[in-house]
Amino acid sequence: MPRRPPAPQSLASAIEEYLAWLELDRHASPNTVDAYRRDLAGFVAFAQGHGIAAVAELDRDLLRAYQRSLSRRPAGARRALAPATRQRHLVSLRSLLRFAAREEWLPGDLGSTIDLPRLPERLPKPLDEADRLTLTEGVREVARCG
Repeated sequence: MPRRPPAPQSLASAIEEYLAWLELDRHASPNTVDAYRRDLAGFVAFAQGHGIAAVAELDRDLLRAYQRSLSRRPAGARRALAPATRQRHLVSLRSLLRFAAREEWLPGDLGSTIDLPRLPERLPKPLDEADRLTLTEGVREVARCG
């Protein structure tokens, strides 16, 4: 049975391996990879601020603290992150943690402990006058033809 490579020493190198996997094996678009890189860089800064620099040091308490930090208004910002933005950050992190579990860098899937914020349901926007006319003309045309 082939041996697994050892876990990367640093969280930053684990993220780089993960992003390479996303790009090469999962064929993620460059925009997706860049967005995940930005989101995960924020997590690395948070983890380092709590004295965590290695993948093996990640734990549930740190993840919960990170979730709470995303809910608060950042220093200098006028408002807290929108729920959809917080959700994107957490989806990026959850995906990284699942990858780390598959690679056996972590004893279990810490990603399953991350709760995503509920997003408000959006109501459809009403059509403007020009779009309503185009739609009704199209319906009339279809009714005439068949």
